[in-house]
Amino acid sequence: MKNKLIKINGISHTYDEKNYVLKNINLEIYENEIIALFGPSGSGKSTLLHIMGNLMKPVSGNIEYQYKPINLKTGFIFQSFNMIKELTLYENIKIAQLKRGYDEDNEIYVFAERTGVSEYLGKYPSEVSTGQLQRAALIRAVVGKTETVLCDEPTGALDTENKINLMKIISELSSERTFFIVSHDNIIKDYCDRVIMIKDGEITQEV
Repeated sequence: MKNKLIKINGISHTYDEKNYVLKNINLEIYENEIIALFGPSGSGKSTLLHIMGNLMKPVSGNIEYQYKPINLKTGFIFQSFNMIKELTLYENIKIAQLKRGYDEDNEIYVFAERTGVSEYLGKYPSEVSTGQLQRAALIRAVVGKTETVLCDEPTGALDTENKINLMKIISELSSERTFFIVSHDNIIKDYCDRVIMIKDGEITQEV
């Protein structure tokens, strides 16, 4: 049985002290699994992701992590990539690695080889395709020995071929870390260990 990595205990959250976007969320997340969180817009998906990433605090409840420091052991992948346009792909990745307390060029080169972007590391974000950009964003999220990667609509800007390619890579990397993916994209479901449905701030189904 896989070890428990994160335990979410009764998380609730509101932005206006009246309407709750999350209502008593309880969830256990394990090592080396891919979890997808599906739900309509406004259902609380991104709020939960941000709380899990320690980017904001919930109104009530708490999260137990089996690793520390949380901020340095958590990677993020966004639909809009969030690359610094004045830096090369390598430099964007290197900044994340250094911030996590590592300085290992070989780690970057190994992941670049595994994801097929080795020849693009010296290019700027504007010089590569969206598929290459998202794979570089994936490398940035995993370098520095991260434990969990939180993904906010990671396939949203990709065509079908690149969606499949990205999910195949994530599937391979899940043997080394956990991926928690917020999405509307049904393609993702085929690569997940668990799919969780959320509606109106409450978990309604888990398969």
